[in-house]
Amino acid sequence: MIRTIAIPQSSNFTIIIPQEYIGKEIEFMYYPTVEIRVERTIKVNAASRFKGLLNNEEAEKYHNYLTQTRNEWERDI
Repeated sequence: MIRTIAIPQSSNFTIIIPQEYIGKEIEFMYYPTVEIRVERTIKVNAASRFKGLLNNEEAEKYHNYLTQTRNEWERDI
């Protein structure tokens, strides 16, 4: 892989393809390096990240299991 940063002096830009890349599929991308995109992060509680992960039947089974497990904590050993 070759990665380089260049400053074009006109709207035309010429590149030289290395011999070992001839006949292979290669990708060209260009974007300004000064363009920095900052996304605002929103704090969410951990449980909301899992919303929609389980269907209603699975959620009910899981809820029943958790309830049963919590009830077992209360028993004398």
